[in-house]
Amino acid sequence: MADGFFVDETGGRQVMNIIAGFRTELAERRGSLDTLTQPPMLGSSPGAEFLSRHARRVAAGDPRSLLTVLAQAEVVLDHIELAVRDGMAAYQDTDRRVEQDIRGAARHDG
Repeated sequence: MADGFFVDETGGRQVMNIIAGFRTELAERRGSLDTLTQPPMLGSSPGAEFLSRHARRVAAGDPRSLLTVLAQAEVVLDHIELAVRDGMAAYQDTDRRVEQDIRGAARHDG
């Protein structure tokens, strides 16, 4: 059993489609945030330099930055996708075993 759950083909495909949608959305968000990693044109005063560094750090420069969080979301989606695939395989294996058991019982009863 796959971490305690089974997923049939229909349900598994629906979840995989949702994951694909999330991945598309993340890629779009990441693309729009890439521009934030560029230094903003604020001038060269100390205040402008500070704001420029802060904007880049918020976008991509620390563990809580938007790009870092988006990358973490991708990893979570990878784990979910793997679990769903395992759940689908477990469902198919169980379905095959039950079918074989039923056929075997029918042969013995016949």
